[in-house]
Amino acid sequence: MKKKKWLNLFTAATAVTIAATAVPVASSAAQFSDIKGDTHEQAIVQLVDAGIIKGYPDGTFRAYQDLTCSDVVKLIGRFIKLQGYEIPSDYKTNMRFLDLSKNTDDELLQYSALVKDAGIFEGNRLNPTQAMTREDMAVILANTLSKIYQVDVHHYVDAQSFEIEVTDIQEAKESARSSIQVLDYFNITNVKEFKPKATLKRGQFASFLQRLINTTLTEKLFQVKKVEVVGNEIVVQFNEAVNLPTSTSSKEIATYFKLVGLENEVFAKGELNKEGDSYTITLNSKNEGNYRFEIKGVPSKSGKILPAFDKRISIQKTEEPKEETRFVVESEKFVLGVTPDGQIVDKYDANIKVYGFVNHDKVELPSSAYTITTNSKYLNVDGNKVTANVDAIEADGILDEENQTYEADIFITINQTGEQIKHTLTLSSEKVKVNGKFVLINKNSLSQKELKEIDVEVSEYGLVLTATDLFKEIYEEGYFEIEDQYGKEANFNPNTGLVTFADGSSREIRPIITNINTTNDQYEISYNGTINLMIGLGEKGLSRGDSFNLKLSIDDATVIVKVYMR
Repeated sequence: MKKKKWLNLFTAATAVTIAATAVPVASSAAQFSDIKGDTHEQAIVQLVDAGIIKGYPDGTFRAYQDLTCSDVVKLIGRFIKLQGYEIPSDYKTNMRFLDLSKNTDDELLQYSALVKDAGIFEGNRLNPTQAMTREDMAVILANTLSKIYQVDVHHYVDAQSFEIEVTDIQEAKESARSSIQVLDYFNITNVKEFKPKATLKRGQFASFLQRLINTTLTEKLFQVKKVEVVGNEIVVQFNEAVNLPTSTSSKEIATYFKLVGLENEVFAKGELNKEGDSYTITLNSKNEGNYRFEIKGVPSKSGKILPAFDKRISIQKTEEPKEETRFVVESEKFVLGVTPDGQIVDKYDANIKVYGFVNHDKVELPSSAYTITTNSKYLNVDGNKVTANVDAIEADGILDEENQTYEADIFITINQTGEQIKHTLTLSSEKVKVNGKFVLINKNSLSQKELKEIDVEVSEYGLVLTATDLFKEIYEEGYFEIEDQYGKEANFNPNTGLVTFADGSSREIRPIITNINTTNDQYEISYNGTINLMIGLGEKGLSRGDSFNLKLSIDDATVIVKVYMR
């Protein structure tokens, strides 16, 4: 099948926005002395006139100069801002990438926040000065298309039948291949040799972005509008009529729909509404939980096939309505701390409380008024105290995985009337983490006051100050007291930056430099927020009299130390 033709993405409203935009640096692309007759000239002219791309003050454009990652952030950011997207208000205080700081170029901070929040750029590092490759550019442009159309263009293209023209797609990293295929399908790339590993040039990107701007679908996309769970039903709404039968065959329904982790017999009935654009799936009982709901291969009335779709959904228990509530049972969150090797760190009493109603007022019953029993081997009942059966939980491994849960029932019998109430306890695992104690103690304080500031002798170090250097300085004047949520001590190694917990697991303390006070605007800082942190000293960094805040974080705990350069 041949590739489709496409119309212009800029609407009339967008064109008005562009006309009102002041063109940066050069008032017209015609002023550039080095683009006349170039294959990218038309694209450069359009993007300059739109205020998206800039030239150099000397009147040149330099079409064959490498583009850095920060350059691409600004270009994509300006483009999607013209589409009506706004700069996040916290762009200056909430760094989207670890290798940016509040001292970074303000325009880069604005657009990096915009493109990261839009899902166009991924990962925690921007590598702003690094030259971008063509394969990475493909990923970014495909993500930009998805954002503009509000549809996953990768899934859309996968569902189409066409012959890819790019011959060297296998040379690209696997994660970029589907994006290159998207560019090929939409005619954003028109060459057979894409050269995915080559660095991206300014002129090339102008042409790629111009073709993206001049791209839009000539046909309506067939897609899922909404998925919602109502009681024991999943309702799927499409944006056009579908060709699905009303069915009581779970196997037939499972041809198009799947709840990952459950057997096919989970579906009791599938029914299409009168308009044909909404399909309601009734579930069999006892399917409560969190699942990935997958849809694939659904045909529309017009003959289209739905691109693959999936969404996380939550199915809740449905209780039969009761005529009157006479008693209610409450319990605290029942959490067990489980280590990576399956050993249970601690256990808690479920703290069961039973209430009755007197003239509609809720009144707690004394423990002598009821009896608690259970048929679960994972619970122990001692009088009215309910705890975990640690041996059974460990033997069956029901909570070996982090964030795994297990439900177990108890039964409360009211002694006077014989009425019985069923109550479900949720046992859940929890990884060991710092939230018991995380303080930095001053060695020289008899009363164990916290260490708030340290001095660093610049002459003791060379051209850079590292995270290991800072930890060493801290440990000359203080030490950490660290406990997990169970009150067990954890140990810190200043040479590695690792905190080791009682269960043998370990995680890094993240050193983050903030609030730098210096007169040297040329200072360099890299890998901020990691154990590989480095900040320059001397000509390209800090010197005597400068200072900064060192924020040390692990899990949800943080301490801040003021560092003075001496």
